[in-house]
Amino acid sequence: MKYVVLAREMGFASDYPIDIGTDVVDLAVPLCKNIASKFPNSTFFTGQIVFRNENPFQKILHTETAFAIQRRLQYNSITTVIMPVRVEKQVL
Repeated sequence: MKYVVLAREMGFASDYPIDIGTDVVDLAVPLCKNIASKFPNSTFFTGQIVFRNENPFQKILHTETAFAIQRRLQYNSITTVIMPVRVEKQVL
């Protein structure tokens, strides 16, 4: 909420819709489409975890969710950017 307030104070349109469910992609895409209909020049940002030394479990657990969201939104002409989120230490 504090970033919504900050964006609004800076003169940007901002909102924070939420949803709860089991499939992130199926929930995120309609939310983003709704926002894009209200704010036509929207840009959506997703994060992709990047490990220095990736192991097989991390490949299974950290799927291609960001890329799936990006594909669906870009198909609908909605700008989507994937930002790398670097993880330095491995937590087991």
